[in-house]
Amino acid sequence: MSYNRQPPIHVDCIIHQYAQNAVIEAHCVPWGELNFALYGVINLHAENTNYISPPQYAIWLPPNTAHSAHSQANTCYITLVIAQEYCAVLPTGIKLIEISPILLSIVHEFIRRDIRRPETPADQRLAQVLIDQIQQARCYDHYLPWSYHAKLEPVLQQIQQQPASLVTLQQCAELAGLSERHLLRLSQQELGMSLNEWRSRAKLLLAIDLLDKQHSIKSIACYLGYQSSSAFIGMFQRMTGKSPSQLRRHY
Repeated sequence: MSYNRQPPIHVDCIIHQYAQNAVIEAHCVPWGELNFALYGVINLHAENTNYISPPQYAIWLPPNTAHSAHSQANTCYITLVIAQEYCAVLPTGIKLIEISPILLSIVHEFIRRDIRRPETPADQRLAQVLIDQIQQARCYDHYLPWSYHAKLEPVLQQIQQQPASLVTLQQCAELAGLSERHLLRLSQQELGMSLNEWRSRAKLLLAIDLLDKQHSIKSIACYLGYQSSSAFIGMFQRMTGKSPSQLRRHY
């Protein structure tokens, strides 16, 4: 599908294919955009912040948000372009949004029938469901938030730099110099999620990068601190809906 930058009437569905390390120059449009990858990972920069959208997450950009992006690997990238008048019920700031199965099914249906701009009453009703799904979705400020708290930041740094070194909550608590209960409260307060969830997300991003670099599944599992390849594959499927092998086929 091609996109000629005409203003959307309702919701336009645009598909892009980007090669590894492709760069999307900074631009700004007067309508809303929901951006996500069917495979691959998009790094988007807006308002002096980097945003990452791994599988099952999308980046919502309100109207008139200047942004640029680049792809870490070969990426199939979807943009839902939403007319300004429909954006009033959607988030007013940049958000990371969980992609629902309903939203994804409608997008796949539009792609299958090469529907760039819904025109029939039936397709326009589906477009309205897309807007409803975005409105109702769980939203986050970041996929992998950060904390500069003196006790928590060293733990986050260690997880990212040596992911196999902090396997248990007790090890994390010892590094932070806190009790396990205090560390759990602190991570929820600072990150908006449990430390275990943050660690899983950090490992997922590392795993996607290593898959892109053609490391074996066994070596990735070992590097990330999993006892077996099957444990790593289980985590990956839970968080992306795909196995590492399925994701690798697209690279």
